[in-house]
Amino acid sequence: MTVSNIGIASILTDPFGKTATEIMSYLLQNTSNTIDDKAVRQLIKKGAKAKSDEIIEAIKGYHIESDQYKKLELARNHLDYLDDMISQTEVELYVRIKSYYAFVEYISSLLGITELSATIILAEIGVNMNIFDDAKHLPFLVWTCSC
Repeated sequence: MTVSNIGIASILTDPFGKTATEIMSYLLQNTSNTIDDKAVRQLIKKGAKAKSDEIIEAIKGYHIESDQYKKLELARNHLDYLDDMISQTEVELYVRIKSYYAFVEYISSLLGITELSATIILAEIGVNMNIFDDAKHLPFLVWTCSC
């Protein structure tokens, strides 16, 4: 992005975050002569720590050459593909865990344990606690597996 005179990576904390991604998509559809500051400001998410004036200044005078455009397009398509694969994996995970959902709810009721974390825990230890000799064996298994 430096070659194209786009400095949002030095302004925004996450150059692949929602704000940066939407701004880059906008820049790819426009030129430095056709960008609208108001439209860019609307793309800035509330969680962005950078001020909108700093972001606007960081993209002023940008110029994306055709080779840079193609690289950005390929990178964007790859990120979209990865997001899609993650979504499909999560859907499949929830389909497979459906019959164990009561266990997921029980484990995720613990402070700091999300449904995804509970699902992963169940995938690792199972639901049959009879395989453990006593209550001390499960924490020992967790400790030895996390090392």
